[in-house]
Amino acid sequence: MLTWEIRPRGGVIVSLSLTAYLDYAMPPTISDAFATNVIVIAHIAYQDQPDGTKKGFPQGVGQKLSPKIPQYFSSVVLYTNVRDKRTIKTNSTMLVDLANPKPFEMSPELPIETGLATFFETLRGPTTAASADKPKAVILKRRV
Repeated sequence: MLTWEIRPRGGVIVSLSLTAYLDYAMPPTISDAFATNVIVIAHIAYQDQPDGTKKGFPQGVGQKLSPKIPQYFSSVVLYTNVRDKRTIKTNSTMLVDLANPKPFEMSPELPIETGLATFFETLRGPTTAASADKPKAVILKRRV
């Protein structure tokens, strides 16, 4: 079962299962008063559709939950790895439907190093933090 913690500004940490979060906690968190980004990271589960095609959905607990997950999010992106080049796609593919509220303002592909920062800046405008510098890329090396 997928679980994670939610900490609203000044609030208590709550640990929820994915189903409980989508059913009970998600509706209040999508208001502007919550003032946070909710990020769900999932693998893709490919399912046969009634018309004979295949579609990719976030992998949930069971096949019935997977197609319901995207309806709770106004923005859905896809991380890809093609020939060792990892990127974030913001436009739908033939197999996976994505959601992008500003498709004409957003680049169809973003680098993974700064892509989420660019994505949220496009959606919400420039950050108002004291330091508005773009984050530097971090190279992770696997220890043997």
